Amino acid sequence: MKRFAFIFIIFLVVLNTSCQEDADRVIRTDLSVEANQLLETSSNWGESLFFAMFNFEDYRQMESEFFPGCPEILVSDGDRRVVLDFSNKKGCDSDDKTFRSGKIILEFSQKIGFQSFWTMRYEDYSYKGFKITGVRNFTFINLSQIRENFENLTFQSEKGLNTVLSGDFSHNPIISNGLLSSLRTTGKMTGKNPAGRAISMQIQSIREEKLQCFLTEEPGLPNSSVEIWEISRTFPETVSHTLYFESTDPCLVQVEALLSDGRRLQLK
Repeated sequence: MKRFAFIFIIFLVVLNTSCQEDADRVIRTDLSVEANQLLETSSNWGESLFFAMFNFEDYRQMESEFFPGCPEILVSDGDRRVVLDFSNKKGCDSDDKTFRSGKIILEFSQKIGFQSFWTMRYEDYSYKGFKITGVRNFTFINLSQIRENFENLTFQSEKGLNTVLSGDFSHNPIISNGLLSSLRTTGKMTGKNPAGRAISMQIQSIREEKLQCFLTEEPGLPNSSVEIWEISRTFPETVSHTLYFESTDPCLVQVEALLSDGRRLQLK
């Protein structure tokens, strides 16, 4: 009987230690680090978005100097293909701060106008140390709506850590004096973060980014938006962080995070 009691006590100690270790893994998650990772992911998704908002005819007339990073623009009329080569910059000075390299490849369908579609693909492409791989699909619905969807879009950090996402978005191009001036976006993404945890993002308040800000040295952040991010913990538990984007100057964006524990953190 005493032997049984002793074994039972040992079992309780082991069980308690195991539970404590599980709790520690949750408690030791640095929420501020997690929030900054989410901001990086949001920026990595958004930084090249405007490149997909110009059509094939636009690219035939554009000069490298128009875009941040001054990529060489290669246009192929036969297959309606556009290559933006950031490894072969044209016209940028040596102080270029866009942190881009590699290629963005746009392929446009032969159909022009309603229900036309195109893809944006990354080839050896990186932005601020993150390697981006995958294909994003765009469909022209009407003059005020472009749909985007993708699967397994991957952002790999310099340490080899991957964030993998699938998304579905609706973009509303805002035209002023016949020219694209800004982009308003709604939609969501789901996938996994570098820790292998399931994550999701829902745009709660319309994401708006101005073209003039995209053309600055540090694009990728919206001038206004609210994003709700959910991250899994031990099943079925999830936590939620909210990112608030707000312009304090035409292109100076502040980002604040409301963490899952109620704290507020200035990220940018």
